[in-house]
Amino acid sequence: MTNLKRNRNIHKNCDVTKNNMLLKYDVLIIGAGVSGSSVYNELKKQLKNNSTNKNDLKIGIVEMGGLKPEYVIEKEENNVETIYAKGIGGAGSYFVGNALEVSIEGLNLEEEYEELKKELNISVVPEECLSRYEVELINKGFKQTPKLINFDKCVNCGLCAHKGCEARAYFYEFLDVTNDEVKESEIILNSKVIDVSLNEQKNYKFEVILENNVNITNNNTNSNNNTNNNNNNNNNNFSILAKNIVLCAGGVNSPRILSKLYAKENITSEDLGKNLFIDSFVTVGGVLIDSNINKEVPMAIYKDYGNYILSSHYSELLYNRILEESEKDIKIKKSDVFGFMIKIKDSENGTVSENSIYKPMSEKDVQTFMEAMATATPILRDLGINKVYSTIPRGSHPSGTCKLGKVVNKKFETPIKNLYICDASILPESIGKPPILALMALSKKLSKSLINNLKN
Repeated sequence: MTNLKRNRNIHKNCDVTKNNMLLKYDVLIIGAGVSGSSVYNELKKQLKNNSTNKNDLKIGIVEMGGLKPEYVIEKEENNVETIYAKGIGGAGSYFVGNALEVSIEGLNLEEEYEELKKELNISVVPEECLSRYEVELINKGFKQTPKLINFDKCVNCGLCAHKGCEARAYFYEFLDVTNDEVKESEIILNSKVIDVSLNEQKNYKFEVILENNVNITNNNTNSNNNTNNNNNNNNNNFSILAKNIVLCAGGVNSPRILSKLYAKENITSEDLGKNLFIDSFVTVGGVLIDSNINKEVPMAIYKDYGNYILSSHYSELLYNRILEESEKDIKIKKSDVFGFMIKIKDSENGTVSENSIYKPMSEKDVQTFMEAMATATPILRDLGINKVYSTIPRGSHPSGTCKLGKVVNKKFETPIKNLYICDASILPESIGKPPILALMALSKKLSKSLINNLKN
């Protein structure tokens, strides 16, 4: 979550009605999730440290959600449930601090990962924060998960994925884009991109049409009255101009935005909106009296098996499933549930269209889940779990729909000059692991090259 003490500043930062001015940006970032927030902060940092005076460059960020992030679930019949989030921080506001380094085919991110290690508070979950069962599993080959968490502050509430950390134990800079140094009109919330056009007037290449959703969403409506009636018939629509655009709207919405522009410019791409993967996962487990992992940092330990990982995980869905199938006179507490998240490298067989997501479970995915279940079940039984239950497959990392090397080049640029994409949509293959640190590394890489372009 963003720094709550600083959220008062969003009153002026989101007010684009002042003087009814047409907003213009040197760089406009679309999407304020992990990727968009990281690009924004990295560009600001690069400008601040730049020897040449580039402080007059205007960088803006627009987000379809508000200050308080919300989950969005899209699911077609017989498809895997796809989960993402809107609002500042996106799904990163509910992430569980995982900081795994992930190799991205075709890119060298070693420099960026080294920088992140120096900047961030990355440390593995200490043994004193683990249950005795997890300590037992470490002795059997599991590893403590590296986290973006200050464990001196962590209170082991177990609510990482459900609300912002009230103990402020997380590293938050990549979410805190509403700080005291933000200039007026740099952040526009509750505004959905409905159209992008090539403009080519007065050095501003793009015109972006936004629909203000302040009357539709209930997120902080008193502080987000950012409606600008610039030459549009719909009073909720307004225009802004940009010299450069960085799409960070995620694996679902980045291809949706880009496809509209491609259609106008008669640009065809066989890969745009295709190759969708979501790092499908289930939680398996059962009753283990007083295991207490519901009161600790989720995914505290993990083991990588190549095509999938197992990681300790408490799930409300798993708890409810156990309650439904257990005898009514047996009382089971949340603290009695122990589970593993099985996260797989799923098939890149999904597609994103304007109004739907198609993501079936392939035979390969089913086989991988069965293999992972066959691995997890005896481990769970050795811990003392007699009956193993499972949740339905879901996926929370929609990726691959603007694939690197297909839709964007190695500089993250599309065939339309000055239009970049930097989010999970450019990942070239399924990773089957939490991608947040990789997205932050990608944001660093893009920001460096983009600043060099802005110098010229």
